[in-house]
Amino acid sequence: MRAILIRYKLLAALALLLPASIKQRLAVALALLVLTIPAMAAKKDSFPVPPGANLVAVADQINYEGMTMRVRKFDIEMTVEEVLNFYRGYWQGAFVENDMPPWKMISSKQGDKFYTVQVQPSSSTESWGYLGVSDLPRVLEKGGKLGSPAKKFFPMMSGSTVVNDLAHDDAGRQSRTLWINNHFSVPSNTEYYREFYTQQGWTKLVDQTADSSNSHVLIFQQGDKTVNMTINRSEQGTNIIVNDVKNGLF
Repeated sequence: MRAILIRYKLLAALALLLPASIKQRLAVALALLVLTIPAMAAKKDSFPVPPGANLVAVADQINYEGMTMRVRKFDIEMTVEEVLNFYRGYWQGAFVENDMPPWKMISSKQGDKFYTVQVQPSSSTESWGYLGVSDLPRVLEKGGKLGSPAKKFFPMMSGSTVVNDLAHDDAGRQSRTLWINNHFSVPSNTEYYREFYTQQGWTKLVDQTADSSNSHVLIFQQGDKTVNMTINRSEQGTNIIVNDVKNGLF
């Protein structure tokens, strides 16, 4: 009985189960997805939205930290507090709120789904953010654990760290978005990927330096597969943002 009660409390406050590191990586990952995936009209689905919200589909299926998620980006002529009040009223006490500046987050378990809203201001009277729905309750009820499953190989220089790795499947496009960080220079990373893909028989479509050698863009193609990467230097080292796409039949 005690175990059942503990499980119920966990499911009732699922937002608290997500470690801060996962929340932060997910917030960054969602932003990366918006940058790397073409905007699509959002399909009609069950996610409640405030009246007047403009929705864009970010991804219809993301596999992340053991969960399957669907994500929408929204903007609306409402303040952050007004958006939060809408969901407080809609979910009627069955929700959890968290702050992760600049985001405000509100989440709720509804049946076997877990709904999350993260929102921030875009002006004094407007706001924008993401709506996410996942199968986290189902994963936990079946004894699953949060955490990244084993990922398929992706080339990277020795000592590199994968900060984010998301798989998503949308409208016939099987995609993977990665954020890789290492201490090597932009030219060194560029040469590594240039040589790797060239030796594997990929066609180089773009090979361009920008921002005084602090940024480089590479795009390779092989059949129905495309790899698009931006390599940038920052105070934390060099960041490689990759969008690995396989186009299917539409």
